[in-house]
Amino acid sequence: MPKHNTTSPTSKKTARRLVAGKTSTASAATAIAEVTDAQIAERAFHIYLQEGCPDGRHLDHWFKAVSEFRV
Repeated sequence: MPKHNTTSPTSKKTARRLVAGKTSTASAATAIAEVTDAQIAERAFHIYLQEGCPDGRHLDHWFKAVSEFRV
């Protein structure tokens, strides 16, 4: 079983830079695809903590995390 790394090698800032750069539509889609589920889950967890650990909002946190990577 692979080790779980709590710090992602590709930061949110790097993902934004890849997407925001002057790239074609295909290149932008590739850059977004490089964001892993683990990175999204980590960001969603931080959003959950920031909001005081509310129950039943996991999808809201997930979609908010996804949208932050696509900015």
